[in-house]
Amino acid sequence: MAAVGITLQPEDAFLDLMGGVLREDADYFEVAPETLWAVGDDGRFRPNRYRARFLALGDETQRPFVAHGVGMSLGNAAPGDAPRRRRWLRQVAIEQRRFGFQWYSDHLGPTTVAGEAVTSPMPMPMTASSAALVRAQLAAMQRVVPDVGFENSVTYFLFGRFADEPAFFDRILGPAGIHLVLDLHNVHTMARNLGGDPDAYLAAIDLGGQREPAWLAAWWPHRAPRQPRQRRPRGGVAAVRGDRAALSGPARRDAGTHGGDRACGRRAADSRGAAPRAKGARR
Repeated sequence: MAAVGITLQPEDAFLDLMGGVLREDADYFEVAPETLWAVGDDGRFRPNRYRARFLALGDETQRPFVAHGVGMSLGNAAPGDAPRRRRWLRQVAIEQRRFGFQWYSDHLGPTTVAGEAVTSPMPMPMTASSAALVRAQLAAMQRVVPDVGFENSVTYFLFGRFADEPAFFDRILGPAGIHLVLDLHNVHTMARNLGGDPDAYLAAIDLGGQREPAWLAAWWPHRAPRQPRQRRPRGGVAAVRGDRAALSGPARRDAGTHGGDRACGRRAADSRGAAPRAKGARR
């Protein structure tokens, strides 16, 4: 069965209203590390109260955590961004010691420009040098969390064609522990906004060879000691997976999706039916 992960939103109303679902239906929790702290005028990271609340929920339920960030600024080539990224990586390492993230993923594209955060990831040239830069930045994250990935983003324009993205992703993938988070909702949005064939796009994504599976959250080799609770598949997931099942390929190459509403969380499918394993990181 598919493991179900739910994103923890830094909002009291969400956490209160979703309390029963979080405790009864979630196999793991996803957090954006950037929601765990505030950055002062002096550049220091200060934990916020949601960090403590998320940790308490993890301790209570004994559910593992995964991280899906928004601040790595993947593909940002500006030399001035390097000090910011080093500070940010140090803070994620601090959170890793407490949360024990099973994996870390982030959105493809710069999210900081001239020191300012932007609303959505920016596109980058789909070149070999850009791919090498992204690989190097993900390798730096692997020193903090060994399993890392990048998500296909929604952008307002592209340097190239929508149909060129799968080949660009292929240039980034390859090194062990680097994976693609394939967001089907983002594929649909980009196809509608920029024009393109989403079926051809998905068919162009290579699921074969020695690479780890390239589907949303399914591609990490989960090692959980417990099985997720048996549940009926929810309509939205089954409907989206539908005729994509033929693309699932070898073991652990299973399709999955999450809806645009972050409260719906992420669904992960694993051929062995296991959720992310809990680590003894929360003390």
